[in-house]
Amino acid sequence: LNVAFSIRLNDSTIARERRRYMPFEMSLPQGMLKNGANTLQVVFSDGLDKAADKPQSSLINLPRINSGIFTGAYISIAPRYRIVELLAGVNSDSVVTSIGSMKLNRPLPDSLGYRVAFKLLAANGSVFRQTDEATADRDVFQLPSWNLSALPGWSHDSPATYQIEARLMNTEGDVDILRIPFAVRDNRFHERLAQKELQLRGINYVYQTPDGASWFDEELVKRDLEDIKARGYNAVRVVFHTMPEAFYRLCDEVGLYCLQDLPVVFSGLSSDSRTIPQDWNLNYNRAINLASRYSSISAIGLAYNLNAQSKLQWNRLLQFSGRLAENPVMS
Repeated sequence: LNVAFSIRLNDSTIARERRRYMPFEMSLPQGMLKNGANTLQVVFSDGLDKAADKPQSSLINLPRINSGIFTGAYISIAPRYRIVELLAGVNSDSVVTSIGSMKLNRPLPDSLGYRVAFKLLAANGSVFRQTDEATADRDVFQLPSWNLSALPGWSHDSPATYQIEARLMNTEGDVDILRIPFAVRDNRFHERLAQKELQLRGINYVYQTPDGASWFDEELVKRDLEDIKARGYNAVRVVFHTMPEAFYRLCDEVGLYCLQDLPVVFSGLSSDSRTIPQDWNLNYNRAINLASRYSSISAIGLAYNLNAQSKLQWNRLLQFSGRLAENPVMS
């Protein structure tokens, strides 16, 4: 979402929020859903008068229309005992190993017969690693530290993709299953760049439908990326904000390095707005999370539309950078 909005369920307002190119999710209060059909509504700028909070046109690659929403809204029905969070990443300090954790919505004692299991899967479903353990009255479990050194890493010319699977089980079978993409990159990426075995040949990518709208059409994006790859490019640069998650999955599948720029100045906002550091940090933290899932994300950087002769703009940049999270740029 990129707008101020309210969410209504069966004519009751359950949320009023604002997002800048960020996903939104919430847990529904007990008893909100009816038997049979339920109506979910997303209403943009409901009761808000700020122009910057309303869907609008953007003067970038005209006609570009901010429709306020990029992907579909839905209600997900979850089991009583469930996996609420699964995080996974790679530690490459010496030996490349897996790190991460899983969280249940409540601790479950061994006496109930519950167990948790982890798997590392290839795109074709092949199992590379797996383990399981009793719940032992815990709600947080650490992902096993698997040695990944022998695992083929992702690169544009060999786009190997992986998933981490977590399962909650009891004596009758599976209770809940959650799978997330797992980034395992070619560990020679920086070396290949330094030795000029690999050169990035890229193109800027600003997404819009033929009508200029921002609604995310996965088939259209896939055709775009395949066309970019067929023309001899091996990288795309995306700017302004993080993209819907499916975009990075498609970069993984097609085999394109993704360079994610996060500018200080968002469309429609002044460069000294107090909301910019908050919006930038939210996009940055989301980009870091996405980079742990999608190997194609190869660089995350700060971009700033700066007039080098302007002391005012330099001062604004220094003030802005001073309010950012520690070490906000990864490359």
